[in-house]
Amino acid sequence: MHEMSACDENRRSFSVTGLILLALAGMAVLCGIAVSCREAAPPPAALQRAWDYACAITNDPKDRAACQERVALAYLDAGYADEALARGRQVENWRRGVVLADTAAWLAEHGKTGRASRLLAEAEEFAKTVTDWHHDRVRSHISQAHALLGMDPELRNMRDAYQSNRDYSARFNAYYALHLARQGKQAEALAVLAEQAESSYLDTAVWRARGYQLLAEDGALEQEEANKALDRAWQECGRVPGWKQYEMKMELAPIIAGYGPDKAKTLLGDMATEVEQSRLPGHVKAPLLAQAAGTCARIGMTDRVESLAVKARTLIESDELQNIEKPSALALVGEAYVLAGQAEKGKAMYVRAMELAGGLVNLRPRGKACVDVSLSLARSALTGDELDAEQRRLMATF
Repeated sequence: MHEMSACDENRRSFSVTGLILLALAGMAVLCGIAVSCREAAPPPAALQRAWDYACAITNDPKDRAACQERVALAYLDAGYADEALARGRQVENWRRGVVLADTAAWLAEHGKTGRASRLLAEAEEFAKTVTDWHHDRVRSHISQAHALLGMDPELRNMRDAYQSNRDYSARFNAYYALHLARQGKQAEALAVLAEQAESSYLDTAVWRARGYQLLAEDGALEQEEANKALDRAWQECGRVPGWKQYEMKMELAPIIAGYGPDKAKTLLGDMATEVEQSRLPGHVKAPLLAQAAGTCARIGMTDRVESLAVKARTLIESDELQNIEKPSALALVGEAYVLAGQAEKGKAMYVRAMELAGGLVNLRPRGKACVDVSLSLARSALTGDELDAEQRRLMATF
């Protein structure tokens, strides 16, 4: 059975907004940064703890690998490519190929083309060992590295091979459009995206939107064209079925804010209100409200943070969420408070989230919850003795 690839491909849990969060915390990946960031500062301790929690999920190899992938890519988002790669190579299933390919793409984007090419070759060799739909997933990540390295023949061949595959055709088109834009062929790039047929199929709808986002975010378009691309991306997000569209819009909002802060605030404010008024089930609505609070804080809408956070907490503390769902959602509330400059409130949410995580009896959900909380802590850059003590206590439960 094919997994929900578009949902799974919202990798690193807000990869774009996670980077922006880290930038606000003074840990952004700057242009020209060294491949290893140890020279500038050590990785956040919370990332290592997240890795330890992931490795502690000894009773479910698939979930252990999924969590390990998330942590490795969180290192990459934070600019620690060497650490990401070291951990990615320890992943025991196909997800190792994702980390290899994404690290190659990161290196290419940061001007380390020689090392990127060597790592891409390693990812391609690894992909040969992967079968079934997992192979397609790894190849799709490899294609991103092709685009960033300007590998036109390989990119064309990959795109042609997947044009009839509804799970991946839109994604390969998005990377091909990015490649064209980077070659100065902006009109051709936009044409590739515009020619894609509309579809309510999740993967297709997601990557129709992300194609425009990639072009604008990469800086390959002139400002006017970038604004138009972001407008189109927001429109396409609205066509994504279900609650996934809200997550995607929250990825877009900080990017739009870079071009027009007031416009971003209006769009995000309307979206947050829509989530507030929705009849989504609590286990979906609570994290969305918390994420909306965090995104509002990122773009300077601090006046909305408290109300959204309170609504999220009310749901989290109700019976609408299972105990295994509460720690992760509460950590997102803490993250929002920290972003809004309310560190003490944020710390209280994190401490409570860890208490709830420690109360989970079964190893698998406890490990996954601890990974979520630790990754959130790393993004927020919040530290302190009380938090350290709670994390040590949690680790002792495994």
